Amino acid sequence: MKRFFCIFLSFAMIISAVFALPMFSIAASTDEPTATPVPVTVEDAFADVSTPYIALMEAETGALLYQRDAYSRAFPASTTKVMTAIVALENIKDMNRVVTLGWRPVSGFGPTSSLMGLKANETIPLMDILYGLMMRSGNDAAKALAMETSYEVFGQDTEPSELIPKFVDLMNQKAAELGMNSTHFVTVDGRHDDNHYTTAYDFAVLMRYALQNPVFAKVIATAEYDVAPTLQQTDFKQNRR
Repeated sequence: MKRFFCIFLSFAMIISAVFALPMFSIAASTDEPTATPVPVTVEDAFADVSTPYIALMEAETGALLYQRDAYSRAFPASTTKVMTAIVALENIKDMNRVVTLGWRPVSGFGPTSSLMGLKANETIPLMDILYGLMMRSGNDAAKALAMETSYEVFGQDTEPSELIPKFVDLMNQKAAELGMNSTHFVTVDGRHDDNHYTTAYDFAVLMRYALQNPVFAKVIATAEYDVAPTLQQTDFKQNRR
């Protein structure tokens, strides 16, 4: 049975899809005609994991199998991009549509920002930006997807200054729809804000939902992706960091 767990670090969160060990063992006996399930203590599997926030959830049923402070508030950091990806995928009709980016999606980032490497006047398919979002954790990719999604949902006449706030509203609407009751988004890329928070449990709920999207599941399983040459760049390969 497929299961996955969400682990928060102090300022970042790691989410993984795993095949967990069976939650019971079979005790064989010559005196009994059938085997008897014997519960196994799940805590032993995570005794060496130092992070304070863990939620182990069964993907098929949503059952919480193990938790450590799973309901405590934590900052999601770049894993925010999971919600960014899902909102974009569910609102953009054609992810193969080619867009030409202006200066806004590629500006406003500090020297330590994680970037896909987009440039102003880049002409590129939205799907390539999605790969840059999830494989390189590109803050520029998050901003570009958020802006293009808002244009598609709210119209091309939307004020540029309103594109990101409107997308964040969509993120929070999706969180409420999924029952992520202890989550609030402020940014599209996860840069720290005291009002940008979630819990390990809420994010497990999101990951369970996100993995049902075949495009999302394919992207996060990709190790290397070749972006076709653009007007601005001839070598634009994306590798998972």
